[in-house]
Amino acid sequence: MKKFQNNKKLIETCSWILLNLAETNTFSRDKLAECGGFEVIVTAMRNFQDHHYIQHYGCRALVHLCRSNASKQGIRVWEAGACEQVVKALKLFGKNPDVQQYGCMAAFSLALKSKVNIESLLDCGAFDFIKKTMNNFEEGSVVNLYGAKAALLLADPIKSA
Repeated sequence: MKKFQNNKKLIETCSWILLNLAETNTFSRDKLAECGGFEVIVTAMRNFQDHHYIQHYGCRALVHLCRSNASKQGIRVWEAGACEQVVKALKLFGKNPDVQQYGCMAAFSLALKSKVNIESLLDCGAFDFIKKTMNNFEEGSVVNLYGAKAALLLADPIKSA
């Protein structure tokens, strides 16, 4: 993806492929994480902040990568800037239900068992923004479910780490 990093359509397709690899199984997730998947996904999100599909696929891929790697890879995820990029995606696409759903899920997944990611999310204003996001969606929506889960982890980091 680095060689063609200015080709928006190609990056969108590659983001979708990485998402599908991350969703597949634990082996694929672990291999993707080992090969720099966190960094590639965050770089794509950073380079195409105005592209809702790349933000959606990026947040969704981070959810799955963190499923088996968050506590092991906390520092790498933090160094890649995943927390900041997820919060930016939430802010830039406040009305997009896909980005909001997977952004809240990503914030939850990033915070789970990773003190450094909790601190990073809090520094980015994730707690206040997630609460604000939840007000834009119906009660009982997936956005509110994962927004509440993320907010609870961020509100009480001692229990989550």
